[in-house]
Amino acid sequence: DLYSNPENEAIFREVRDTGKPFAVHEQMFKCPDQPDSEVTYWDWSLRPIRRDNGMIEGILFCRMDVTERVRTRRKLVESEHKYRELVENANSIIMRITPDHRILFFNEYAQHFFGYSTEEILGRSVIGTIAPLIDSEGRNLLKMTKKITAHPELHGSNENENIRKDGRRVWIHWSNRAIRDKHGAVREILCVGTDVTERRKLEREALAYRRRLQRLADRLAATEEEERRNIATHIHDTVVQTLSLSNIRLGG
Repeated sequence: DLYSNPENEAIFREVRDTGKPFAVHEQMFKCPDQPDSEVTYWDWSLRPIRRDNGMIEGILFCRMDVTERVRTRRKLVESEHKYRELVENANSIIMRITPDHRILFFNEYAQHFFGYSTEEILGRSVIGTIAPLIDSEGRNLLKMTKKITAHPELHGSNENENIRKDGRRVWIHWSNRAIRDKHGAVREILCVGTDVTERRKLEREALAYRRRLQRLADRLAATEEEERRNIATHIHDTVVQTLSLSNIRLGG
């Protein structure tokens, strides 16, 4: 009973005496005679009802239970807080970019990894900041980025060279997911990156080692072939000389 509450009674009397309406949103309420009952939340308002002569003849009291709305919003805030903590503490590069490849979000790990603060990086294009226009293999990363932002569903993952603020080149494996608006248009793209620089270095070293082994094997095979030809030539010459001597002796 709202009227039984002294504070609410005072509000009713003020509306009656002044003629000014009153409204409150999401007011917490708990039954004083039921200590084990759950807390509920209410929107309620008071509006004076006037006669033709302006005299107040009553008060219109409206109230609506908004407990579920308050609880849902609080759960959403809590979930967003947990999500932000997870994102900020993740040992991965996490960023969100617009379809024109401008950075909207850059988690703490990304800031530490690339050397940019949020003030330095947010709103800027990935090209010219964390990605060079042309990588060391000659690929145009602007064209590649445009393809990813235009058709993210076709580029769920990619691996490319990136660049830190201090100029060091690194290789990142990216997982990309489009975030769409209610009309289905791409609003932004969530990108999660993992540093694979060391793996790429080991792969290059392994490839170079295999190539050296192949060249060595080719040289060895060529040397063996040359040795076989030399032996065959020597045997041939020896046989010819032996036959020639035999013919001379027989002829003699």
